[in-house]
Amino acid sequence: MRAAPLPDSGQDPNEPGLHGRIPLVVGVTGHRDLWPDDFDAVKAKVAEIFRQLREDYLPDHPDTPIILLSALAEGTDQLVAEVALANDITLIAPLPMDETEYRKDFAGHPGSDQKFVELREQALGVFVAPHPLDKEGDRPDPSLPTERDRRYQAAGLYIARYSHVMIAIWNGDPTEATGGTSQIVRFKRDGIPFELSPDAREALDGSEIGPVIEIMAPRQKPGSPQVAIAIKPWGYEVTGRPLRGLWRLMRGGIDIVRTFFGYHPHDAPLDSKVRAWNVFRALVNQTRRFNREAARRSASQKGEDAFGNSLTELFTDYADATADIRRATTGPITPPPKGTKSVVLHRIKDDAVAVARPWCEIYRRADALALSWQAAFKDDWFKLFRAGFVAIIIFEVYAHIWHSWALMILYVLTLSYGFFRFFRARLNYHQERFLDYRALAEALRVAIFWKVARIGRHVADAYPIKQASELAWVKIVVRTLDMLEDARGEPPTPDSRSALDDVRQIWVVGQWNYFSGKSRGLNFLAEMREEWSLAALGASPIVGLLGIMILFFVHDEHLKKHLTEGMIVTMGLFVGAAAVIAGYTEQLAFKAQGRQYERMSLLFERALLLVNKALEANPNAIAPNQIRTIKELYEELGREAMKENAEWVAIYRQRPIRPAG
Repeated sequence: MRAAPLPDSGQDPNEPGLHGRIPLVVGVTGHRDLWPDDFDAVKAKVAEIFRQLREDYLPDHPDTPIILLSALAEGTDQLVAEVALANDITLIAPLPMDETEYRKDFAGHPGSDQKFVELREQALGVFVAPHPLDKEGDRPDPSLPTERDRRYQAAGLYIARYSHVMIAIWNGDPTEATGGTSQIVRFKRDGIPFELSPDAREALDGSEIGPVIEIMAPRQKPGSPQVAIAIKPWGYEVTGRPLRGLWRLMRGGIDIVRTFFGYHPHDAPLDSKVRAWNVFRALVNQTRRFNREAARRSASQKGEDAFGNSLTELFTDYADATADIRRATTGPITPPPKGTKSVVLHRIKDDAVAVARPWCEIYRRADALALSWQAAFKDDWFKLFRAGFVAIIIFEVYAHIWHSWALMILYVLTLSYGFFRFFRARLNYHQERFLDYRALAEALRVAIFWKVARIGRHVADAYPIKQASELAWVKIVVRTLDMLEDARGEPPTPDSRSALDDVRQIWVVGQWNYFSGKSRGLNFLAEMREEWSLAALGASPIVGLLGIMILFFVHDEHLKKHLTEGMIVTMGLFVGAAAVIAGYTEQLAFKAQGRQYERMSLLFERALLLVNKALEANPNAIAPNQIRTIKELYEELGREAMKENAEWVAIYRQRPIRPAG
């Protein structure tokens, strides 16, 4: 169930501070009845946390904005929101209930009510947070005490789910009040329990689990524990500071060498708190890296052009003059021939930018960066295998033909070049960047076409949980964009036949054409290189047999010696070439990808046939049940496309870059 927008709810979520950048999201929970005399001390602690968060995790923070999720309740929520706004942090307010009903809780506290209004006006977005168990059409009555607590629980659940790290201001009393601070802290640390998850899949996912920064502070409630105001250890106080500079390079080099020689230390299981902060650091580093690269490239005209080309390419129709006939047919479909013309459909592009602008901004950056790192990744593998083959040639010549120190020096230099390329690629995360950015771009591709088709569900809820550790960053980015869409608070636009047809034309036909073409190409490459490898391997004994036959007729011992050495070198080179070709083909996973793409091609072709049948059943108008059918097809296609991409990432994660041989 989507969040309910409130009228006149703040600023525009597309403001320059968030334009094309992935934010770090901080949530807040805490007691509403803090002692007024403690406000200044607590504010100082919160300001210290924001300063340390930026210093430790966002040293280049201008490229990575911070968002605070606060329900703006009296006490903790309002206090932290004030400090956040004073520190140039964007505020988004998921409220537990409609504002009119919510402000009844401020009765008798005019200062808190006035502060709520002031903070609300400065918020980027204000909306009512849905409860995970709410159904479409539910009309909860927050005037009932039990339902009111449940609405506060809904706001806390939303903040726990969408924040990357949470600040909790409380006295540490582990009560189990519905919607209370203790419960929300537990949800963030341990995950949202099954009974509060919309389905079993969400309960198994657990991607909302994250670290909590605790500020201990007393509350006014009689009988509650009285504690001194203090910040409990968090961040690097828990995990220790990471190595930097030369020490990091040395440690990275040692780890790479250990991995290369097959040594995998069995570390003791980490404490859950340490693990949560380590995961947080890894996710923040990926976000920083993306924002920094995107900002650097957008500073140049070449980079901005690449971003623009990626978005244009998304809405480009590669089709021939018979495209409309091909799309409308319900019989066998054939792909457009090579060299067909392409047309940019500005109607769907304008529509997508209007309904999914934040998604489009991140997509064009992610896609352009993925293409750049894909080129670097392929170049790394090509040069590693080339260096390996050249080293084989040099060694064979040195061992059997020419014993020269010059060859030995050249051999060492060639191996050194291969290791240099290997260390450079690993230390700069070439493969990881390529896979992360491509996985993000593909998830955003699905999201954008869902938005154009007016599919209103959160994209992150449909994202695969199979590769949780490898794709955690992608899912969190998508979830953050879902949250920003809630903050936009725009009412859903009505369904239209033209939008559904545009999605069919650009996405369904385009992806079917892409997967069918790539599957044929990859299968051809795999078969061709397998034949090359077998031919090179088979040539080795043939050269040996021919050499033996020739040597049988040669009686000059000097000539026989040279021919023998040449035969051995040639045989060794053919075997080396076969190994290099087979290794290159295996590492780039041509055959495995070809099978996957063939499956996706059949899936999109089947979907195209079904969509064509629904759209063409009534050319002049489209019935609501047909709209529902088409949207269900698009939704399932999106799920399968994201699942396929997760499996594609897994294929490459299992083939980390390493020296050839």
